[in-house]
Amino acid sequence: MIKDKIVRIALVKLLKGSMEDISLLYISEVTGLKIERLNEIFPSGNNEIIMDAVEYAGKQWIESIKEEINNTEDTKIKVRILSGGYALGSEEYPESLSVYIDLWKLIKDNKEPYIKERLKAIYLMYMQEFINIIKDICPVFVSEEELYAYSLFMTVLSDAIHIQSILLENEVNYKAIKKVIEKISLNYFQPK
Repeated sequence: MIKDKIVRIALVKLLKGSMEDISLLYISEVTGLKIERLNEIFPSGNNEIIMDAVEYAGKQWIESIKEEINNTEDTKIKVRILSGGYALGSEEYPESLSVYIDLWKLIKDNKEPYIKERLKAIYLMYMQEFINIIKDICPVFVSEEELYAYSLFMTVLSDAIHIQSILLENEVNYKAIKKVIEKISLNYFQPK
């Protein structure tokens, strides 16, 4: 319970600032908890707090997609919600996706193996959630290998669109992208 509260505090700070703003010292100042206690809760230190916050944000994002899917009975609309939600994370959560860019830089520079392992686990969670959700929505008539590939495509597409939105200074036509992705997904999965 304490850990969950700390993770939410860290997430708010992370989305408003940068990874450098998140530390055991910062959490200690905000919560009044001693550094020794925080080291017990987060044995991997600052990186663990950051990655727990990133994972928490990702789980919240997935839950919001599931919630929206559960609000309709139409299978085709459910597929649209899932594919649009995955592809356009940048539109609704640009701050979260910008954190991923910072994480990739650390990984690229081989500075943080802990972050690499945690980020890998988060991406695998996104992919598995996509697979689970699409299987719940409609019968899937593609191989597991293709389904895995599609889940990877959908997971990284959001990152790629976010990077382009930064380069193009947010001149990305999200509505058109969503329409294209929905058509691709509807054609691929062919829900009834």
